[in-house]
Amino acid sequence: MKYNEDLNNEKNDTNNYEKLRKYIKDSVSDGNPTVILKDLNYITLPEDLFNGLENIISCIWIIKSNIRYLPKNIFKGLIKLKKIKIWLLNKLEVIESEIFRGLNNIEIISLVSNNLKEIPSDLLNGLSNLKYLNLESNDLLSLPNNIFNDLIKLERLNLSNNKIFTFPDGLFDNLIYLKDLNIDSNRLEIIDSSLFKYTTRLEILSLSNNKLKHLHNPSQTSHRFRSKTAKNSV
Repeated sequence: MKYNEDLNNEKNDTNNYEKLRKYIKDSVSDGNPTVILKDLNYITLPEDLFNGLENIISCIWIIKSNIRYLPKNIFKGLIKLKKIKIWLLNKLEVIESEIFRGLNNIEIISLVSNNLKEIPSDLLNGLSNLKYLNLESNDLLSLPNNIFNDLIKLERLNLSNNKIFTFPDGLFDNLIYLKDLNIDSNRLEIIDSSLFKYTTRLEILSLSNNKLKHLHNPSQTSHRFRSKTAKNSV
């Protein structure tokens, strides 16, 4: 169920937030666990937007909106939440380190097509059930070396279409179930294959459209995976 069209393009005021809360409660009143907010014209959303729905909502999509900031407790207490997608033409520039804290059942997080330049080192702490993380099409220059430490069940990771030029040592060491890693369209000039020493289940590594000249230390991995390196000099 989409956000009602007649609420679009209204100013951020208490009355309009109340309409949004009512829409959300009505949309899940028949047992539907998915909330889809599309084409909003709000810069931010209230911290208590989902209050009272902690045992109902399992999926939240915020699509093609003008959102630039979300308060750190907006998802607090949503114990059944499994999917969050804040994607496709949103404008998040910063993200609070505690925004996903306590979401122990979350399996999918997508932050595609925002304006994120960096992400906090503890943003994903405790998300041990996360299986798919998509950070495609942001403005990321680098990643903290411990950002993925708790993602022990992660299977798919998409970092494509950013501005990443290097990866810290050990970045992927805990991703023992990772099968698909997409790093297309970044600014990588060299990548050390020792980064993938512990990703023994990796099947696809996509590195197309970077500035790579060679893959350093290929003997550092004892397993084989299929790599895609189009539009590089490798």
